[in-house]
Amino acid sequence: MDFLPYPDDPAQAGIEVPFFCTDANLARYVPPEAFSVDFPSSIIDYLFLKMAESNDMLEIAVLAQAGIYLRVLRELVGESFDVRDFVTTGTLDPGLRVITLRRLNESCGWSKKWLFDRDKVFQQLLQDLFRGNQHATSAFFQCVALLETFEPPCWTIGFSIWALLWSVSPRRTSRFYEFRRRTGAQWPEHRLIGAGWCPYWTRVYAQKLSPIQLYYMSGIPHVRHAGHGECPPAGPCTVYDVEYATYQTKHATSCSKTDCAFRGVDGRRLDDLSSIISRGGIPLIRLRPRDDSPSAHIDIEVVEHAYGKPYIAISHVWSGGLGNFSENTLPQCQLDFLYRSARSCRQKLYGAKANKHDISYGNRDGGRDLTETTDWLEGDISLLPLYYGLKGWFWLQNALERVVLGATGEDTSTIYLWIDTLCIPANPAPDEKRLQRKAIDSMALVYSMAMQVLVIDQSVRELSVQTETGLSLAAELMSCPWMTRSWTYQEGSLSRQTTFLLMDGWVNPKHLSLLNAGGVVRKPPRTFVKALMREFLDGLNDMPDLLNRSVHGSSPQEPALFVQIWNDLASRRTSIPDDLHGLLAVLLGLSAQEILDPQMRSHKSDAGEDKRVPAYDDQKTRSSAERMLAVYLSQASLPLSMIFTSFPPNTPMCNNNDWMPRFPTGSLDLEFGTMRWDCSGLDKIGGLSFSLRNSNLEAVMTQSSVETLNGTIFSSPSLLRTTHLPNNEKGVNTISVFLNPNSLENLRRVPAGSTLCILIHARTNLGACCFLSDKENDVDARMRLNFICPLTWELQSTTRGIQSNAGGDIVDLEPGSIITDRICVLSCGKASAGFV
Repeated sequence: MDFLPYPDDPAQAGIEVPFFCTDANLARYVPPEAFSVDFPSSIIDYLFLKMAESNDMLEIAVLAQAGIYLRVLRELVGESFDVRDFVTTGTLDPGLRVITLRRLNESCGWSKKWLFDRDKVFQQLLQDLFRGNQHATSAFFQCVALLETFEPPCWTIGFSIWALLWSVSPRRTSRFYEFRRRTGAQWPEHRLIGAGWCPYWTRVYAQKLSPIQLYYMSGIPHVRHAGHGECPPAGPCTVYDVEYATYQTKHATSCSKTDCAFRGVDGRRLDDLSSIISRGGIPLIRLRPRDDSPSAHIDIEVVEHAYGKPYIAISHVWSGGLGNFSENTLPQCQLDFLYRSARSCRQKLYGAKANKHDISYGNRDGGRDLTETTDWLEGDISLLPLYYGLKGWFWLQNALERVVLGATGEDTSTIYLWIDTLCIPANPAPDEKRLQRKAIDSMALVYSMAMQVLVIDQSVRELSVQTETGLSLAAELMSCPWMTRSWTYQEGSLSRQTTFLLMDGWVNPKHLSLLNAGGVVRKPPRTFVKALMREFLDGLNDMPDLLNRSVHGSSPQEPALFVQIWNDLASRRTSIPDDLHGLLAVLLGLSAQEILDPQMRSHKSDAGEDKRVPAYDDQKTRSSAERMLAVYLSQASLPLSMIFTSFPPNTPMCNNNDWMPRFPTGSLDLEFGTMRWDCSGLDKIGGLSFSLRNSNLEAVMTQSSVETLNGTIFSSPSLLRTTHLPNNEKGVNTISVFLNPNSLENLRRVPAGSTLCILIHARTNLGACCFLSDKENDVDARMRLNFICPLTWELQSTTRGIQSNAGGDIVDLEPGSIITDRICVLSCGKASAGFV
């Protein structure tokens, strides 16, 4: 894998794929009749057979490299293909011959097409290999994904095939990563854990990231993220959680701590803070140096946000030591640090003295150029060359700065910022807790109105502008502790500009592809480096852009937004899980106050109008189940994948419905479509409706063996067998249905004599087991279902995937009716028979 980007000083050696296709190995392992039929059907079928029957990993590796890797490579290169161009001497073992792709571009007869039309080349490659046969295409990628699950050297061959396809078109290849996520390759986790990564987050990354990203990350020394040795692979990772009783506010690293007092919002300043919050304002901390000396300490004052006070909002991970549970204070050294950081973070001069500075182009001491001046007003500047090319804009820049930045008479050394440690009342008296709740509820407004959000992450602050490359910065930022917390997800989603503070500079991820952390234009990176950097930045910048959704005409009720926010919060962590409901509400465009606190009281506005406002009564807040149900009910539709997802064991559920978690968990998608609310509330018969046809589902009905569901047939591994299969070339065959082994209690609650309904999704191996409600004879003729558990299914007549003879007791269900065109209503809440 010598062509893939990899860290210069890696934590472990890179991967070298041996060249197995020697004449001796080919003569021993590859019979001529194996490849007698056109590619890929004969090769793939033969490989599936060997993977199911053979224990010889070398045999499987030779077959995969000869039949898949070299065949794809030959298709790319064309008639000029010579295998010797792609074999070289290993660097780790000079006596080993390994695969290389360094000469791939020059070997291709259509180099211009290769460089500039990679997506079209990838599409043509698939067309040439599979002739438009979708089944053959799926079988090919399923086979490659399955190779990664085997012992060495098989998984290295699977990885090399993904790397080859990625080198053609990273974007097109990503469409097929779902196959490898379902099989669960273990090699990425082993390499990441070997490099010191958290066991839980290695599992999360293995599901989210591409194999090329995982390979690069396995070479990053992760000494900055120590302390994860006790984290369980299934989670949660609690390293960055904080506890009230043991939390300690930290001094700055350069502080001697001998003469560094805690200062902040106390006495009169605390009264000002309470007053501002009470009347619905945003409190800001005004920082000013005591004198003009470079080492002067910083004085603070609490003021209310108003026009002419652009401010920076601080987003930080509390485990870094910038929090304080007991009082609204920080050490003097931290106040000085915050002031210097905000001043250096591209904050513009404003106030009376701004007009006295020369803000012409190139004067780095007194002013900023056009790009740096206007990006805090307009957001992401993408037309960088245009600004530098149009000299006439600089006159407009001068005028703009003089008008906007001179709108206040304050001194230019003044800095306004918002940080939760100083701006949210800490440890309030019982009668003042409502102020704390009110300040927390306004955090979404705070971050959305900030000129910039400055991220202070302890691990990122150890990175240096001088030593890190753009690619290494992108990888480190994507995996830093700030990216693992739930509150910071909200703060990043609401910000106009997000800047990370480094040891000796700053970096804005939106400009990282063009600029380094110090703001200097880099040389264009190599093609593969740039492609991998873009993948890391996509993961970093993939937070929903909540500020611009209304501008673009997007609705918070879109199912895609719900799925994205759900999946992101499911992997992140907060010290208090009940915080997630308020975060969900804000991110989905709901009222967090109404989700968290159902008690509303009447309030007379200044105009004499009656308004409903939160009572902030801690004794009458909703339970976690009620909060989550309120979020569910607020959505016009929910992803149908909720009933096909196997949530982790012991996941708390709402009203005993094992498809409605109380907190975001698992991974949802829109592969199955959506289901819409079909009732006015959970107390009435009804639920969520969906169409079998539109969801590409088939319902297999049976009655004969429901009584045996309380028996031993569900001992692990559980297995049901029925006699239906979506039609294929060979006619109707048998499928095996595997029920969730954690669902025995649910199965025991199924009423005797009920009709079992097995939902099968035709494009995946997923489904759900339900039973029919006694309301089946309603006039609308809808199938009313009660959820039991998710399931997986496999073809009985094939060796691919899970084996049908996995063990356990088998019960043959009598063939029942097969329904493909009905409206189903999934019951929930108190309407679910047998689940009250």
